[in-house]
This record gives sequence, structure tokens and C-alpha cells, in this order.
Amino acid sequence: MNDKTTWRDLELRGALLGPFVVEIIFLAVSTLIFDGGICASIVMAAIVGHWLMVLWIALRRRKALTKIDVILIRAGFFIWLLIAALITIVLQAYAR
Repeated sequence: MNDKTTWRDLELRGALLGPFVVEIIFLAVSTLIFDGGICASIVMAAIVGHWLMVLWIALRRRKALTKIDVILIRAGFFIWLLIAALITIVLQAYAR
């Protein structure tokens, strides 16, 4: 195993730890809100979307992650959180 592969593995582990901790905190806080589970479902949808994106990136670029991939892994949860919130708002508006 060469140095570049080892560096990529360490970089991926470091990139995955931050979002995992943030997602656990967001999920814990959102389940404590008395809104009928709407916030928790938004956070859960964002978590699922984020980890599916991470899986897709990992399968697509097994040994050669780019800097954009690492940024998407680190900040992708917040992008998915925004997308899930907007979709929920639109669906709630049309359901009335």
C-alpha cells in the first residue's frame, strides 16, 4: 500500500466523522421538538440522502477521491437538509 492510498483512507475517515457526529446531534434535538415528528422526518430524510450520496461517491471513486468529493461528504448533510426542508414546505403547502 503506498502513501497516497493511506492518505486517502485517513482523509475519508476524517471526512466521515464530522458529519456523523453532527447528524446524531441534529437527530437528537429534532426528536425533542413537539411538532408531530415533522422536523425529525426532515432530518432523517437528509441523513438518508447524505449517506446514499456518500455511498455513491465511494463506489464511483474508490481510490481517487477529489477535493470536491470530500467537500460534498463533509457539507452534504446541510445541502440535503435544505433540500428536504424545501420539499416538505412545498408538499405541506399543496396538501392544504
